[in-house]
Amino acid sequence: MPGSSRLVVAGPAVIAMALGLWRIDGPSYWADEGVSVAIASRSLADLPTILAHMDLAHGLYYVLLHFVAAVAGTSELAMRLPSALATAAATAVLAMLGRRLLSPEAGLFAGLIYALLPVVSRYAQEARQYALVTALMVGATYLLVMTIDADRDRRYRWRPWAAYTIVLAAAGWLHLYALFILPAHAVILLWRRPRAAGWRDWIVSAGVAGVLVAPLALAARTQFGLVSWIPRPDLGTVRHLGWLVFGGNPVAIVAVLALAVVGLSRRRHRDGLATQWAIRRGTAGPPTLDIVPGSRLPRMATLDVATLEVALTPRESARLTVRTVALPWLLVPGGLMVAISLIGPPIFYPRYVLHSVAALALAAGAGIAYVVAWAASRMPHARLLIPAAALAVLIVFTGPAQVAIRQPFSRPDNLRALAYTLRDNARPGDAVLYVPAGNWMSTLPYPDSIARLDTRSLNADGFFGELSPGQLHRAAGRLSRIWAVEGATSYGNGVQMRDDPRFRRIGYWSFRTRQLSLYERVPR
Repeated sequence: MPGSSRLVVAGPAVIAMALGLWRIDGPSYWADEGVSVAIASRSLADLPTILAHMDLAHGLYYVLLHFVAAVAGTSELAMRLPSALATAAATAVLAMLGRRLLSPEAGLFAGLIYALLPVVSRYAQEARQYALVTALMVGATYLLVMTIDADRDRRYRWRPWAAYTIVLAAAGWLHLYALFILPAHAVILLWRRPRAAGWRDWIVSAGVAGVLVAPLALAARTQFGLVSWIPRPDLGTVRHLGWLVFGGNPVAIVAVLALAVVGLSRRRHRDGLATQWAIRRGTAGPPTLDIVPGSRLPRMATLDVATLEVALTPRESARLTVRTVALPWLLVPGGLMVAISLIGPPIFYPRYVLHSVAALALAAGAGIAYVVAWAASRMPHARLLIPAAALAVLIVFTGPAQVAIRQPFSRPDNLRALAYTLRDNARPGDAVLYVPAGNWMSTLPYPDSIARLDTRSLNADGFFGELSPGQLHRAAGRLSRIWAVEGATSYGNGVQMRDDPRFRRIGYWSFRTRQLSLYERVPR
């Protein structure tokens, strides 16, 4: 591979990795990450018991993170590093996809735009599986394009389809909603119009992936209520998407979307065969065909009708382009989830279609490439000035968001502050009450905070059991100071503790979705 081609892939990946590592330990763990770290910290023998109560659909990720924790510990750097690596991998493969569909420049710009988007950095620094799913979805799309657009010996055609199946199944086991990409891939195939064998191979591959994921989907149905918090999509969802992807900056939103529209409005594929042309008639002589820059045909070439027919054969017009790949990928998975959410139980949440951001970057990268190709013949320095200007706008107007997402309080809640408050104010022997019982996961990511405390007296055995009101009353009677770690609202044992006349609350701290209260026995 020539050096310039390696730069197309490696350059954006290195930038994505650098941004992923930049202050990766700055933000505190938040509730979802606390679950990841807490479960990864347990033994594999404990996993079946925990997953029977919650997050069965995320079990594979917890197993992977368990081995990371066993080797590297549970620091923010160690637990978030897999996501940073996955983001770099996704960026590299996206650049390869842009290069394959259009040009090396399009691949380079797509990778750079993707790496610079705030939402990409946000999930590159999160101990959850969404960056890994994105990397697999970008890989699956690349494998699909590579397989159906290549003329392969039938003896070896099964290999990329087998890889495609494995990647899809792995993504489904990491997150079931990843398989919403399959309808998008079906639309890509419809656009490509492959031979019957191509359809058969894809249907078999997708079907096998579905069969491999089916046991998880069936088992996880019993836990569907755990996502009942997902709101029904509305206009607020659109505003949230703009804030999440672009850091809420209107200039960045307009710039990237405008470039994406340009990238999606052109039909040129990598060969550049007469997809943008204009017949010019002079005062004398035959018509001439004006080919866009980068075409394999000469600019202002004089062609007869037969040559024109060859240049515009149906086979070439059906070649995959940025538009035929990026548009379904961008719209179909999220669109289907929104449609289902509007007529049934809501299942759409922006991070569940994080991989579609790669499609947006692919379209925007192609848009820059098209603008550069158009301007190159008019401005000698356009090949450098236009990409530099576009990327500078993105960096400047998303920079504040990049800084903000690396602050300690940038996540939905701050488990580090909760843990440090508990550590700095607790006395040896103080008891801890978790409400609900699963809130032990809120303190375990920072275990020093509870090292000297009694976490057993007020909590039932097991991971999710709670003491009955009578048991809590008797257990609290033997204690002098009690810390209550609660969710956003108090209920159950938390309300009983607050109303217990034997105790008074002498301290209260709020960490958005988590509350911390200190109760002290009333002197007699």
